[in-house]
Formats: sequence, C-alpha cells, structure tokens
Amino acid sequence: MKPLGGKRLDPIDLIHSCERHLAYFQIPRYVELVDEFPRTPTERIRKDQLSTSVTGCFDLEHSGYQTRRGTQT
Repeated sequence: MKPLGGKRLDPIDLIHSCERHLAYFQIPRYVELVDEFPRTPTERIRKDQLSTSVTGCFDLEHSGYQTRRGTQT
C-alpha cells in the first residue's frame, strides 16, 4: 500500500470515514487494501480478476469494533 502524504491507511480509519459519510448498513464489513487494480489495455479495471476471497482481509465483525448505528456524528 502506497502511503498517502507519508501516512499508511488503516482499515479502521477507513471505517471511521465511512461512518461519517454513509448510512450504517452501507459500511463495508470486509476491507482489503491493494497497491493497484488489475487493468485492461484500455485502463479499465479487470473486475473478473478481483479477489472474491475474504481470507486475509480486514473483517469488521471479527475486529471487535462497534459501529455507531443510528447516531449523529
């Protein structure tokens, strides 16, 4: 993962941002950070090559983090 402004992105930081901007049911359970997406020669993302496996991904439910359902931030 390439650092943004010298800082690495943490999955929990991404979840915090999602909590501020999305409804609770839109917050992703699984997060996988990648350096780049597989692309076609015309620079489109190869969706057929994206991982559908959840092994090795950040899992919100198993992390112990509790989202703030229905609260205003």
